[in-house]
Amino acid sequence: MRTEASAAIAGICAALLGAGICCRGQTAASEETEISVVDSRIRPLPLPEGPATFSSRFQALRGVSLGMQGGPDGQADISIRGSSFSEAGISLEGTAVRNPQTEHFNIELPIPAAFFDEPRVLEGMEEILFAPGHPAGSVALDFGKPEPGVSCRAGFGESGWNWQEAQAGFVLQRRGGLVAGARAFAAREFAESFDEAGNGLDRIQGGCHVQARAGDWQTDAAAGHLEKTFDASGFYGAPSELQADERIAWDAVVLRHEFDFPDGRAYAAVLWQGSSDRYRMRLPDNGLYENRHSTERTA
Repeated sequence: MRTEASAAIAGICAALLGAGICCRGQTAASEETEISVVDSRIRPLPLPEGPATFSSRFQALRGVSLGMQGGPDGQADISIRGSSFSEAGISLEGTAVRNPQTEHFNIELPIPAAFFDEPRVLEGMEEILFAPGHPAGSVALDFGKPEPGVSCRAGFGESGWNWQEAQAGFVLQRRGGLVAGARAFAAREFAESFDEAGNGLDRIQGGCHVQARAGDWQTDAAAGHLEKTFDASGFYGAPSELQADERIAWDAVVLRHEFDFPDGRAYAAVLWQGSSDRYRMRLPDNGLYENRHSTERTA
């Protein structure tokens, strides 16, 4: 019996050893296979359908996070790789943008998001060379090329939320390589309630963009108007039980010229902003607190 048992154990060990040798041989053979990557394709992250706001486009940017401060979509702080709100912001055609009313960087602009190419993040030397003004980095916005045609979009959702957008453009091409184009944009957004406090929103926006380019130069001019009225109960640290509302009007005009330079490309840009803000809150004794202010800024 012992002889038979020993023979059986020896047979099992030999089988396992053979399997191990076979596995090692297969592993060694697989390690000799070489894989070469000759191309790569990166697809943009699909975003939910909605109005063309900056926040919906910024959410897909690597290293960018948005700190929502309550209220409409545009009221958020930009953070780049964990930076504070005071060190990051938007760069509009190489000009640092700051909210006219507060130190916080509002990601909403009077000039419609539909006028710009896909946003990109500038950090380090790129930030210093192309968009100085925000120490931690910038989300850079550059004008796209106007396209001919008319487009209309609309949507709706819960709590009375609905929005409408319309854009029209044309392009003229002259002899000598001169190409000129223009487009106009208008939008409206409304919601009966957009947060837990039951605050509502009514926002209108419009703007136009003109572009001319030929050979080694390109000139862009754009103007936009944004006006929004919204309930502000619970904003700015106030109790949500107190009724409050706010109205913001914001205008902007930007002019930019880019041209060839002996060592590369150069540009000159100017940005003007004007805004007004009215905040009202009903006090517990039925009194009314009201705060109004307006600003103008040229960069």
